[in-house]
Amino acid sequence: MGGICGCNNTSNDITTFWKNMEIRKLTFDAYQKIYEKNQRKWLSSGENKRTVDLRKCEELFPLLDSADFTEKQRNFYFDKLNEYINDQSDKLTFFTSLAFFTRISAKEAANTQPENILNSIKSEEKPKMHEHLFSNLIKMAIKRNDHDDVTKFFIEFVTEFPLQFVFSDKKEIEEKQQIYSKYNRDKLFSQIKMMNNLRFYEYIFNRQNVTLIHNDLCKIHSDNLSVATNDLIKIRTEANVNLQDSSLATPGK
Repeated sequence: MGGICGCNNTSNDITTFWKNMEIRKLTFDAYQKIYEKNQRKWLSSGENKRTVDLRKCEELFPLLDSADFTEKQRNFYFDKLNEYINDQSDKLTFFTSLAFFTRISAKEAANTQPENILNSIKSEEKPKMHEHLFSNLIKMAIKRNDHDDVTKFFIEFVTEFPLQFVFSDKKEIEEKQQIYSKYNRDKLFSQIKMMNNLRFYEYIFNRQNVTLIHNDLCKIHSDNLSVATNDLIKIRTEANVNLQDSSLATPGK
């Protein structure tokens, strides 16, 4: 699969791009408090009510920064991020989705393995933690159904947006866009939507969530190619059989 879609290399690059964002050092509860205090200011930070200017979002701007950026890279990144956000019809969806970059709890170890991300939380506390995350994400997103929109947006954001920074070759970007297509993203969302709350939040709040999303989209894309190839072989085989059958028919009958 890695050879078909370049998963290994791309996954590392995209993971590196998001890994050192300052918001990754924050807990969910800490970010929620910042969100509740500042969301109105963020929404009115642009030149008019329909635009956002991240540079004027005092408490948010530093959280989206990375020590890895040069000043030139930082300016370019925030210019493009501003454009991306202002293309969205619902800015609150973006602000809420940033919560998935945060840590579930202060106890969570930085080197926790993906399948054991909640090991630092006692078993009897986990259901309460999931209820807490679910109810507060809905509160941030305004409506219950918005929880799905926030998840879908996060999957799109962490894969589509970094392409312009990770790749310079147009053909390579187009190839990756096929992997990150809306069809594949919707298929991934359907898969994780079927998870129970425990597995869902372990997945979406994972310290390696960008890598998990990327790898799963690669697998979905690879499976789609396999199905398409098998269907094509089947069509060609059936066509050849039909041609052979017709060649055996008695002329004039």
